[in-house]
Amino acid sequence: MDNSGKAPYMIPEDANVVMHVNAIDLLGGTAKVGPVWTINGTVPTVPAGASAPYREGAGPYSGANNFSLGTTNVLQFTGAQVWSACLIYLKNDTSQDIPFCSCGFNTTGGWIMIDQTATTSAGVNFPANVYAETAVAPTANTVLVLQIGWDGNHICCQLNNTAYQSQTSANASAASQNAYIGTGITLAGGGNTYALNGVVYEAYATQTAPSSALFTSIYNQIIAVM
Repeated sequence: MDNSGKAPYMIPEDANVVMHVNAIDLLGGTAKVGPVWTINGTVPTVPAGASAPYREGAGPYSGANNFSLGTTNVLQFTGAQVWSACLIYLKNDTSQDIPFCSCGFNTTGGWIMIDQTATTSAGVNFPANVYAETAVAPTANTVLVLQIGWDGNHICCQLNNTAYQSQTSANASAASQNAYIGTGITLAGGGNTYALNGVVYEAYATQTAPSSALFTSIYNQIIAVM
């Protein structure tokens, strides 16, 4: 328990989980499941507050201040391997950002979780510019649950309990790049860090195919314990 008196993890795990960390893990060099993330620079601690999610967070971020995994990280899902990922986070503003990604440069492979802008959408992008995007925009200063994945034929996403979205696509190709929480470092070589001006509370990934039913169930379970 943290100082909120609530259980430290909100995202439910399944048998195929490969990575699960909360902000306490990220800041303290531990992990509930999977590898320990490297702290790059200094990422501030955000104390658990008197409102949802009532748990400690980490952020904001920059190109020099973030968390990373090495190039052979467990988030490099390729070939026929289905997968899903979930991030619980908060945006402090309406800027475009990449709060979670398997590839630090998004030029040769991997996937990125992206907020296009607060006036358009959020979702997932593969380097070949295949997008799945939500029909609504993420709201600043509100806790967000963004889920993404690949089901064997489609790249998929869902923001909170809004409509599930999918786009026909092959899986991501191997990236051989660092994974990041808090920044994408650069998007398609453009030089912008797309760092999250906000807070990350929890991150999760599993080798389970996404679906509308799964993402809605995960969201409802998160809200029930938030």
